[in-house]
Amino acid sequence: MKRVIIGLATVLILLLAIACGSDEVAAPAASESEAKQEKAAATKVVKVEEATATKIPPTVDPEAKKYGGDLRVASQGSISTLDPVFTQFATNNAVAQNFYDRMFGWDRDYNPSPQMVESWDISSSNRTYTFTLRDGLKFHDGTDVKAEDVAASLERWLPSTFPYATMLVNFSSTPFTTVISDKTLSINLDDPYTFVLQSIAPPHKAPMVFPKENAATPHTEAVPNWIGSGPYKFSEWKQGDRVILVRSEYYTARTDANSGYAGAQVAYLDTLTWLEIPDQETKMAGLETGEWDVVEGAGLDFWPRVIENDDLAVGLRRPGNRNNIMLNPWNWPFGNAEDDPAIDSGTRFTPTAKKMRQAVMYGVDIEAVMQALGPKELWTLCPNYYYCGTPLGDDTDVGPQYYNINDKVLAKKMLAEAGYNGETIIVMTPNDYATITPIGQFMKQEMEDMGFTVDQPNRDWATVVTIFTTQDGWDANASWSGWGVTSDPINDEQAAGQTAFWPTIPKIQELRLAWTKEDDIAKKRAIRMEIETMLYEEVVVIGLGIHYQIVPYTAKLKNLSTASTIVYSGTWFED
Repeated sequence: MKRVIIGLATVLILLLAIACGSDEVAAPAASESEAKQEKAAATKVVKVEEATATKIPPTVDPEAKKYGGDLRVASQGSISTLDPVFTQFATNNAVAQNFYDRMFGWDRDYNPSPQMVESWDISSSNRTYTFTLRDGLKFHDGTDVKAEDVAASLERWLPSTFPYATMLVNFSSTPFTTVISDKTLSINLDDPYTFVLQSIAPPHKAPMVFPKENAATPHTEAVPNWIGSGPYKFSEWKQGDRVILVRSEYYTARTDANSGYAGAQVAYLDTLTWLEIPDQETKMAGLETGEWDVVEGAGLDFWPRVIENDDLAVGLRRPGNRNNIMLNPWNWPFGNAEDDPAIDSGTRFTPTAKKMRQAVMYGVDIEAVMQALGPKELWTLCPNYYYCGTPLGDDTDVGPQYYNINDKVLAKKMLAEAGYNGETIIVMTPNDYATITPIGQFMKQEMEDMGFTVDQPNRDWATVVTIFTTQDGWDANASWSGWGVTSDPINDEQAAGQTAFWPTIPKIQELRLAWTKEDDIAKKRAIRMEIETMLYEEVVVIGLGIHYQIVPYTAKLKNLSTASTIVYSGTWFED
């Protein structure tokens, strides 16, 4: 019987309803296409089976039976670094999450729950958060984790481009942290901010803890070595081939029950190995023959094959990942310098660059592009900026007037008006990423049909990310963003900007802060409509369709959550 495990993408800002009187956020429902897909699977849909004592001889400790085994994972794409603060990309974070630890983690109900922290206190002014670390915390070199390490890690994270950090910095004091003792530190604010714990707890772009010497490295540079304090520890990295982690003998798990990224994170497996396998057919064939155990993000075309194989289980992520096209905000034809005198107040682009960006938005046939990914039941069109099927996404007046217009004649007219004369533009897409590669390849043809002259170099994902995170060497890039990093104006990486590829729109930053502070529900919604309109008008990103990522794995692997970034603590093999 086929096992299909259906997960929600992370990031629910549930506290908004209580603390700010904003729109209540609830877990999104399955889309109509997903419901059809589940009906087609019929009796093949079951929950993950839990190991039970009745399957284990009474003379053997049931918990002991879970230990052992070497897990082999086919990485979603090539890996460029293991520093989760230096980079924000999923393939890197998929490894790093398993050997770094954090102060708080989101539990299965998306609430921030203590991980490295034993207790905490909030002052009566709501301006000082004091934390005491739990006993037994050690780095993988055997040294104790101290408050000074945690404080230094928070200080490294705060000036990063991660959305939670860019919002928190508006409320933070100087110094942001104070070390009180070896086990106690505080976070200091100038003004009260409801979302402090939520901000430091997400599964992606969180302030992971480094030794203070490594935390002294600017967030714009990778740390010099891979010393963490999580359940697994770094063993080996052969770049372009594999990364190997082993169970850490220094890690002591919490005693409370495992819940998402919180609670007991037990390292049952002996080793974790991520393999870089560019060819998608090879990835699936190796999973089917048992050469490896998990494919982190398989091509959607493999869906029928996966659900027919009783030796495999598969995770399906909802509400999905939105494929998108980034346009270089710095250089012609889609950008300009931030201090260009032709920029209108509060925006980022000159009228010419803005028209070029809008030409692509109005010209692209989004449905045709998404068809390149795979079966229609695994993707959907969605004009709503904050995702169809989610509370904020469905409560909007903005979207259809900008989305999937598919007017090549209009696009060509706008390009001519903007002064485009056939200059070659570089449209990047990786050659090894199942849910991105076909999008970029199809966009090349789409942009040529609009009148662009296009070059598309053959590069792997690790190379692509080193290029589009700089200002030069690219004009457009295919990628995707998960709902977990674009769920609302606080956590929205695209609205937050401040990177080489997401432009920083000054007026949007003012509106994000105003939305955070506003308590009135109607006024809060009005602010969000302004944000969504500007995101479309400035073409911060060209949002395409939303796909539901599939994560197939051996049915022998138990208790694997594929809801967001996968952590393999709490996971074991069972024959």
